Amino acid sequence: MAALKLPLRDPAAVPCTAKN
Repeated sequence: MAALKLPLRDPAAVPCTAKN
């Protein structure tokens, strides 16, 4: 579940999460 924490700190890493 680390992927969920990564986007929070690095939106560029997961643009999909940044949109949510």
